[in-house]
Amino acid sequence: MKDDREHAPIARKLCLLRLNRNVRLRSQSPYEEASYNITRLSTAEETTETGIRIDVTNLRLDIGRSHDKSFRRPALWIGGGHFTNLLGNLMTFRLLPLTIALTLVAVGSMSFSSRAALGIVLKTCEVSYELSGGAFPCLKVVEGKVPLSSYAVLREPTAGERTIFTPLSALSAIEDPRLLDPATPNYFAMAWQERSLGIPATRQAWDDAALAINAAIFRTQDHLHIHIGCVKPRVKNALARSTISAVRFERLKLKLEGQLYWALFVPGDGLASVNPVQVVASEIPGAARNMKGVTIGVIGGEHPDGTRGIYILANVMTSLPRHPAAAEDLVDPKCS
Repeated sequence: MKDDREHAPIARKLCLLRLNRNVRLRSQSPYEEASYNITRLSTAEETTETGIRIDVTNLRLDIGRSHDKSFRRPALWIGGGHFTNLLGNLMTFRLLPLTIALTLVAVGSMSFSSRAALGIVLKTCEVSYELSGGAFPCLKVVEGKVPLSSYAVLREPTAGERTIFTPLSALSAIEDPRLLDPATPNYFAMAWQERSLGIPATRQAWDDAALAINAAIFRTQDHLHIHIGCVKPRVKNALARSTISAVRFERLKLKLEGQLYWALFVPGDGLASVNPVQVVASEIPGAARNMKGVTIGVIGGEHPDGTRGIYILANVMTSLPRHPAAAEDLVDPKCS
């Protein structure tokens, strides 16, 4: 039998999931359906001699105060029986891993209506990964060996067709000054390597893939994330008709989804040699001084001379832009 103290790191990680605000559990969340199929984890066989007592009220979702008729308490399936109204009660479990797994399911069902929701969902993925090696409710979790290099890939809880790449570390967004540090990982390069998780197998041609990060005025979460999907056909066609420099950023003459972008073509199979955030900050006028107003798109394609590579597209806006742009508009998350 393992000593209870061996579970202390897991217990400390659980403390990170403490919620101090009302959060809705939406019945349409794709994670809620999954919550009805939880049985047992292999790690659940590791019990302690005295059992583990865990105060679930520390992880309470304040569900009693909502008057929304679509709002309901979660029901969790455990080997043939339902435990309803799990959260908000003090319960004793002999199996700490199973207890945490149930908590992860409930917290994973929360909506993205809170600007902090993404960070909280990421914590559930971390705990799940540490317990079982799985990434639920994320699609994938990777623990890096250097600072800021750990990341996850997941689908938004309220928009199942949207796939996002996000670091596990608490980076606010594109304006986080650490992104301009040469020692910070190249998140666009990492997201490009994981693009298959957001693109159907039938649409994984090089020039179908697209990534995007929005400016501050368009984002819904205060945690850095990159959208993964397919480039919209009309955007793909517009780029094919444009002459884009492989030396320096130049303004496109054609609008993409109604907006003008700066563009640069990077030859090669990836972004290992170019960090889009840093090259935009250093080469586009006004970008470094106003990173909150920067939106960046990364799209695979071919140069007119037949060279395969990646287009880096960027728009820099003021705090109150007349024509606001969001690189996410260049991406089709459904790859339809």
